[in-house]
Amino acid sequence: MVGMELRIEITQKNKERVFAVISKLLELEQQPSSLSPGEAERSSQEQASQENQVTQMQDLLSAPPKITNLPAYSLGKCSSPTRPQLVGSWGQFNSFYPVKAACRIVANSIALGREDNLRLDRFVLASLSEFKRRKMERLRGFPSSGKATAAGRYVWHFLTTAYEMGFLTLRTAPGVKDTMPESLSDWEMSFVGISDKGFEFARFDNDVFDHSNNVQVLSGDESSFILNHLKEIDSKGYREFSLLRDVYRFLGEGHDGKDDLRHWFEGNQSFRDYVASWSRKLGPGSEAEGSKQLSNVASTYAASKIALLRELRLVDYRRNRYDIVGELA
Repeated sequence: MVGMELRIEITQKNKERVFAVISKLLELEQQPSSLSPGEAERSSQEQASQENQVTQMQDLLSAPPKITNLPAYSLGKCSSPTRPQLVGSWGQFNSFYPVKAACRIVANSIALGREDNLRLDRFVLASLSEFKRRKMERLRGFPSSGKATAAGRYVWHFLTTAYEMGFLTLRTAPGVKDTMPESLSDWEMSFVGISDKGFEFARFDNDVFDHSNNVQVLSGDESSFILNHLKEIDSKGYREFSLLRDVYRFLGEGHDGKDDLRHWFEGNQSFRDYVASWSRKLGPGSEAEGSKQLSNVASTYAASKIALLRELRLVDYRRNRYDIVGELA
């Protein structure tokens, strides 16, 4: 047997599992070479299985092993509760891939015997390290660097959405708001876990993470799962599905997803109400500034919703194409 170098983080909770795996590998290495053909084949298969377990323990973006007794999902609290009710997610949320990655990293960390809730600052560092190792920076939605601004966008645009939609759970220290922190200084007092829905999403096979595909489109199973979940939380007041459905229907009428869709957003009353809920420029006396701001935010939302519809296999994934390619009930 060729020697292997293992680098495994051993903690109080996972030490028995790690030692058992290492002991089994050493036993296999010491077995005599005079095994029968059948015994040799079984030994080889068992050895490969054990080595695969060790590999998976180090690959936080792989499909996680089965975990039981996870909390049932619930919608997370939002620091701006009017937004989910009017338009669903924040306008910079444009991919479910970082959500799936986060779910896998949390689930695999739990399976390794670490805490059920991971301190946010440490979780972000582990995520950035894994993304760099797997060269994820080329994908939409993933941090392009290890800078604090990039890490912040990962948290505020994607982890926050994952929590709001119920895929991740959040626990905060006493005296800290029970919403995803808006300040970097609060990361060490916030702890993320995973819900049953987040774990289910993490377990689906993924073409990019599991098969090195370059096209950032979810599988049919993943897309169906996400759409069913969005329908369910839509009935609970998180209107992501409603907005995606309206955009889908608008494109289905032959409109393009750039200027046509931007103008559609500008005239959509729910969207205008959302912008008015936080903007000071839409009031009397600042019509020009308000119109420009509304247009800018509308462009952001148009681009992000198109990206999500492409990822969900509903709109042609090719750039500057807006053909409907999937059914949305």
